[in-house]
Amino acid sequence: MAEQDMQLPLNGSQNCSNGTISGDQSTLNDAINSGYQGSLQQMLASNTGNRVVVDFLVGSSNIVRKEGILYLVGVSYIVLYDDRADTYTVCNLYSIEFVTFLSPSGGSSQQIARSVLKRV
Repeated sequence: MAEQDMQLPLNGSQNCSNGTISGDQSTLNDAINSGYQGSLQQMLASNTGNRVVVDFLVGSSNIVRKEGILYLVGVSYIVLYDDRADTYTVCNLYSIEFVTFLSPSGGSSQQIARSVLKRV
């Protein structure tokens, strides 16, 4: 499979460069199927579409918390979708300390996650 450009549905001032995140999905799939089995990356990739809270270690002692729908897992990053603000945040995979998977409330989170994933 050739390298693909993933278009995030960004608009206006949120558009970083051209709104494109380049990633080679076949490379990620190969990595997950070989050396990444049992890793955090593989666990995250298998839970795309779920609502999560992710704690990142910034510097030596600063914890930053982000919440959203796990939209995409790349080789060295994840993308979280914040449905409340309709924004996407690209996050460094290697700064992740903790990931909490939240239960959907009333099915609405699952419906949002499905609609978000259909945009890809």
